[in-house]
Amino acid sequence: MSELVWKQQSGRTAPQENAAIQEQDTEYFDMTPVEWKLCGASLGLGILLLLIFLVLF
Repeated sequence: MSELVWKQQSGRTAPQENAAIQEQDTEYFDMTPVEWKLCGASLGLGILLLLIFLVLF
């Protein structure tokens, strides 16, 4: 259960805190270099395997 849901159910959330938690939940983070490399490797491997499959069959 998320912190926001728990606090709303227990009645322990203040309006300012509620807004801060919701903003934190929707915050956008850039991808790290490791994530870019993993995405690139996955995409490259998928395309390579697709090409091998198409050539063989």
